[in-house]
Amino acid sequence: MILPASSDKQTVREEAQKKVFSLSKIYRQEADIKINAALTKLSQYDHSQIICTYVSTEYEIDTIELIKSELLLQRKRIIVPKIHSQIIQLYEITSISDLCVGKFGIQEPIDTCTRINPRDVDLFLIPGIAFGKDKTRMGRGKGYYDQLLQGVSGTTIGLCYNAQIYTSVVHDAKDVQLDIIVTETEIFV
Repeated sequence: MILPASSDKQTVREEAQKKVFSLSKIYRQEADIKINAALTKLSQYDHSQIICTYVSTEYEIDTIELIKSELLLQRKRIIVPKIHSQIIQLYEITSISDLCVGKFGIQEPIDTCTRINPRDVDLFLIPGIAFGKDKTRMGRGKGYYDQLLQGVSGTTIGLCYNAQIYTSVVHDAKDVQLDIIVTETEIFV
C-alpha cells in the first residue's frame, strides 16, 4: 500500500495495528513459523555469532521459540534489550529464565545478566508497527530502536507480517533504515 506524504505517523500506526489485530491467531502462528524459517536461512543470520532480538509480545512475530532454540543449541550468543532511563541497553541471556516482565509488560533480562555493547552485535532483529518495502520502519514512537541503532555495523532485520508492509512509511532523518525485512512470503533486501 502506498501512503500519501501527508499521512501522519499515528494514523499509520493505528491502521497497521488494526490490520495485525484482524489476523487470526492460527494465521499468525503459521506466518511466524514461515518468517523464522526464512530468517534462519539468510546468510547474514547464519554467519552471525551475536544476535540481539526483541522478546515478542502477542501481536509481534514470535521470537521466543527462536531464542529457546538458539539457547539450547548454543550456536549463537543471544542478546536482549532492556529499557533503562529512556534508552535501550543490551544484555546477554543464557537461559529463558534470565527473562522477567519489565517495562511496558515486555519480557526483559534480569539485572544479573551481562551488559553488552551494541557495537559488538552482529545482527539485530527489530520489531515495528509498519514497514516499507524500501526498508523504512515505524515503531511505537519512542525512538528507542532508532537511538540504539545509531552507529552500529551489525545487520538490521525487521520481522513483520505482510499486513504491515507498505511501499514506504513516514520517516524522518533520525529514523534508521533497516538492511532487510522478512515477512511470511517475501524478503526485502
